[in-house]
Amino acid sequence: MLLNIIAPEKTLFEAEAEMVTIPGTEGVFGVLPRHVPFISSLKAGTIIIDMADGKQQKIEVTDGFAEVTPERVTVLISSALPLGG
Repeated sequence: MLLNIIAPEKTLFEAEAEMVTIPGTEGVFGVLPRHVPFISSLKAGTIIIDMADGKQQKIEVTDGFAEVTPERVTVLISSALPLGG
């Protein structure tokens, strides 16, 4: 699925992902391809991105929103700090 993580100043991440784990205000949730559509607000925490090559990337976020569709996840955040992977 296509994952976009967008901050006010720039797009921080745009690539295909196997899975993404996101810190929602109602709890941490994982998204796989073909997930049921929904929208969630985010709390401060770490977005974990599992790539097709087996690598993992992490991005520390403050708050924002995530929109999930079967083909795409779009995360709009106030600010972030990449943690590596």
